[in-house]
Amino acid sequence: MTFFEVFSALRIDDQELKDNFADAEVVKVTKTSTNSLARVYVKSRHLIHKELVYKMEDILKSQVFRIKNMDVRIIDRYDLSKQYTPQKIMDVYYDSILLSWKNTGHSNITCSRIPNGHLKRKMS
Repeated sequence: MTFFEVFSALRIDDQELKDNFADAEVVKVTKTSTNSLARVYVKSRHLIHKELVYKMEDILKSQVFRIKNMDVRIIDRYDLSKQYTPQKIMDVYYDSILLSWKNTGHSNITCSRIPNGHLKRKMS
């Protein structure tokens, strides 16, 4: 089922957010036995910027999973066409990768691209 078929009651004003999740497929929804975490597994045929994923997590937390102290995580996976070469993915999704690293506790890693397209990591 698509994201908005599963979460049909969501009220979202942000058109970019709606457009990015419109054709995303919800594969599974789980929660921990302690109700501390809900996970929404989605699959998309196009990349969704991490900033939009985090916005949608916040919306789900406030509108759907309203249990006190419950966190919501969207586990995003992609089924991309062959037009998405590794270079194109880096060009399009590089900022999302850095944001994801930062939000998962890897803020001590700084990354920069060097001319040949490789990532150069430096521990700070």
